[in-house]
Amino acid sequence: MKVSFFYALSEIRRRPKRFIAMVAVAASVLTILIMMLLSLDADWRAQVMPDNEDNYHFSIYDLRESEKEYIKRQPWVQAWYDKYHYDKYGNVTYNYFCVRVTWDEVLRMTRHAYDIFDEFDIWSRKNYADNYERLYAYYLKMIQNEWAGAPESTLLPTGYTIGWHAANSAKIDLLMDRVKNRSFCSLTVNSYIIRPEFLLMMTLFEMFLGSAMMILTAERYKSLLREFGSLRSLGMKKKQIIAINCFDNLLISIASIPVGTIAAILIVKLYSLISRDLLKADSTYRTLLDSIPVPVIVFVSILMTIVSLIGCLLVCYFNRNRDIMDMLRGADDYKVSFVAKTSTRFERAKSSSIYSRLHLSRTRISFILSVAVMVIMLPLPYYYIMQSVFSTLPGSTQEMLAEGYYYIFQAVIIFITSMIVIYISTRSNADDRHHELGIMRSLGMKKRTVRSMVFTPLIVQILLIVPLSVLIFSELNSVTYTVPGTEPPEIGVIITAALALFMLVIPPIVLGGALSLHTFNRRSIMDGIRGITPKKPNKKQLDEIKEV
Repeated sequence: MKVSFFYALSEIRRRPKRFIAMVAVAASVLTILIMMLLSLDADWRAQVMPDNEDNYHFSIYDLRESEKEYIKRQPWVQAWYDKYHYDKYGNVTYNYFCVRVTWDEVLRMTRHAYDIFDEFDIWSRKNYADNYERLYAYYLKMIQNEWAGAPESTLLPTGYTIGWHAANSAKIDLLMDRVKNRSFCSLTVNSYIIRPEFLLMMTLFEMFLGSAMMILTAERYKSLLREFGSLRSLGMKKKQIIAINCFDNLLISIASIPVGTIAAILIVKLYSLISRDLLKADSTYRTLLDSIPVPVIVFVSILMTIVSLIGCLLVCYFNRNRDIMDMLRGADDYKVSFVAKTSTRFERAKSSSIYSRLHLSRTRISFILSVAVMVIMLPLPYYYIMQSVFSTLPGSTQEMLAEGYYYIFQAVIIFITSMIVIYISTRSNADDRHHELGIMRSLGMKKRTVRSMVFTPLIVQILLIVPLSVLIFSELNSVTYTVPGTEPPEIGVIITAALALFMLVIPPIVLGGALSLHTFNRRSIMDGIRGITPKKPNKKQLDEIKEV
């Protein structure tokens, strides 16, 4: 393990650009998640701000002034509001005293109200006595039925009498029904982290990160294939190769945590400065950086690290049975049966379709995995783009504009990340075919046919990716990205999403295939079969050649 760790460190030092690229991808996902957390945290706190008189934990009717002063002096009281109700003639009909407890006492708010009622015997006052007696009779009858009609003074195994249990149940029921502000208490007790929308988005982002790290780790594994083959030939075990990749992935995750956190805070700070005027009308976005949910950020970071490691282990699992000689050559040797099969039909083949079908059949597992990864990568950027567009349409309120501009910052980050990862995946898969294309060129295939062989699977990939991405996007957004005041038919929404996703996915896929093909065409036929691009001689080598 020690050898694997130091080898991973040396690999980062030798190839820092690849390490920086993978850290950037992981950090971008963490940045989006932290921006979501800050927004949810600000929205939660905006609903429970202390200066809102509707936000209180419990209220008591018609207290005396001395009793109010007693409650105000309690250390667990954060705020209080004395409210009066008047009849049509302006006379006070009743007064209720609203109490808000401190955050560390939120879970004991009912206990505090219970103690206040006991302290001043409020149970027997006119506003509560009838309800209390009714509830007491109900619970007394219920408990007596359980104990065969025993009298109130019967001592139960708990150490208390039947009458005490009935009174205690009646008091708690009364507090929950007539005293406690249940709607506000649910806001203060239930943290924003358990909201369904955040859990859904976090799940999708974890899948997004896992897919992205699988693509980048697979690309890195291919680039180090000859190196791993040399290590294996020198006696290094498979588990040590896996350990090298896992340590490298772990270091990437650790480096991405501070980078993503700092980037998120700086972006939110920039957003606050740019949208200063809009934020005056929106209490949610005005308080974005007032409180940073550090424990939740730590939890999300740990979860992302685990997901990233799982993606790395999957890549190592898929490559576990590679032959050492194939690793030293840098690619799987092209099967003789496939060469024979294609060469016998070569002369009479009028198009590249036969070779494309054979290639898809031979690589169907990797093709399906590639499609699945891109289907996961595509809906998220489109979701954020549509959210930002429909929140900034003409006629939108200032609150909607503030939300829309916040979405724009997130849309830019996730869009760039997705497009880069899709491009890398396409380019890597196309580069893997250089050995195959070199054999075809050696058999006399023209460049035009080679071009068709490269782009036919990419077209099939696009046609499969878009419909599946539309389905995921529809579920993600629940078909809610509509213009305020309008409700277009669902078929129109689906068609719009399909066209937009086509426009998003075509550029990185076509660019990856085109650049890979351009690199292949620059090589000689033998270099194409070997899958390498010869380096240009430097000035010193050119001088030596001239002397010879």
